[in-house]
Amino acid sequence: MTTKKRPLSTHAGHRGRMRQRFLSDRDLSGFSEHELLEMVLYFCYTRADTNELAHKLLDRFGSLDAVMSSTPEELASTGLIGKRPAETVTILYSLAAYLRRGGGAEPVDARDHIAVGKYIQSFFIGEEREKLLIFPLSSDLTIRNCILLGEGGRQNIRFNASEIAKKMLPLKQRSLIIAHNHPFSTSSPSANDVHSTNTLVSGLRAYGMTLEDHYIIGTDGFTSLRQTGALYEH
Repeated sequence: MTTKKRPLSTHAGHRGRMRQRFLSDRDLSGFSEHELLEMVLYFCYTRADTNELAHKLLDRFGSLDAVMSSTPEELASTGLIGKRPAETVTILYSLAAYLRRGGGAEPVDARDHIAVGKYIQSFFIGEEREKLLIFPLSSDLTIRNCILLGEGGRQNIRFNASEIAKKMLPLKQRSLIIAHNHPFSTSSPSANDVHSTNTLVSGLRAYGMTLEDHYIIGTDGFTSLRQTGALYEH
């Protein structure tokens, strides 16, 4: 009596191939967002195919950063992922953020604009897309973490007070610095940068929040709008 062999799954060996890709592309530049999330989910589900789940989560939240920076409760409430996997995803995100900001190094004093500028610059090294980052400040005016608010191509990113407040409110921190980059030009602020920033100052005040500064990172280094006098007090 012969036993029929079961056909190989289309996903057989897929994880191995993904790991091999990672070993030859450790800066992850060759991976799409759904592939990166798929690999994150390997830590949550040791055997299951996580490709479809990654697509569903991205469809629900809109981006990899939005998935990873969500709370465990937000992730679990989708019904797509369990409580423990949701906690694992957010732990990995927090760990990455911790390492990105120096991993135990002394927090950066927000009143030292040179130190802040150099610190913020490190988040944009090799970046060819425009990104907007939020740096919440603790009560002693030090920077302890970073939040990605948006990214795009070469188009201007909108500075939206309500979106920033949504990220800030759970942290119970009321002062912040924002930063964005000019990937292919100098750090000199455009008229739109100045106008949008000062509109944001007023918008955040409605949420009880204070924008301490806005740094622009360019091909020539960085510029602090407060130091140039372009950040007005309303």
